[in-house]
Amino acid sequence: MKTVVEAKDYLESGLKPPHTFAGFVCEQCGEMTVSQYGRTGQNGKKICQDCAGY
Repeated sequence: MKTVVEAKDYLESGLKPPHTFAGFVCEQCGEMTVSQYGRTGQNGKKICQDCAGY
């Protein structure tokens, strides 16, 4: 027997989506950065928090 889970059931459950470790390379310093913590610089480049001044 298969159980079907619908998206609305998940959303209504109050569970948070899993954390992702997807990342990118900072276009200013070259360090690998987790996408969730990245920033977009004034010139439109993807940069890390350190380069953003945080």
